[in-house]
Amino acid sequence: MVSQVRSLLPVGWAASLLAVDGSMTVNIPDQVRLVPKDCTYLVLSVGGNNALVEASRLGISPFGMIYNGCFPDQSFQRIASLALAIFNDVIIRVAVEQLS
Repeated sequence: MVSQVRSLLPVGWAASLLAVDGSMTVNIPDQVRLVPKDCTYLVLSVGGNNALVEASRLGISPFGMIYNGCFPDQSFQRIASLALAIFNDVIIRVAVEQLS
């Protein structure tokens, strides 16, 4: 919760919660427009909902999926981890391109 983060911040700092439940990566531009003009740092968590939508391609039930996964079948765990790593790679690559 943003209130927990605010309670840990130094005096003079602020925190905003701009997350929109159910948002996908295509919604990032809409949410970026809400970032306060005086913002100096961002903490992002993106792609989780996209991964849940794509989970069915791996035969994973989106209702039981945890982002890092913790599957008893080690072979399946490697496949799920690889799929998530590929998705994360795309997110990082696009973020770096935007900074350049």
